[in-house]
Amino acid sequence: MLGAFLDRFLPAAPATAVCTVLAWRGRWWNLFGRLHYTGLTLAVLLFLVLAGAYDLTGTGALDLIG
Repeated sequence: MLGAFLDRFLPAAPATAVCTVLAWRGRWWNLFGRLHYTGLTLAVLLFLVLAGAYDLTGTGALDLIG
């Protein structure tokens, strides 16, 4: 079940990272807003790394644990 969720939303992670860079360069929000969005982006990327490490995606591509 989690693998299907990750497959659908995995392409959004790089887009989130790109939007974070654009938000800082373009000063889209105030400082608190940009820091909040940056924290959200880091949480998404960390979650995807951990999901890959524990092979929650079902692909076996990043099996770091075992």
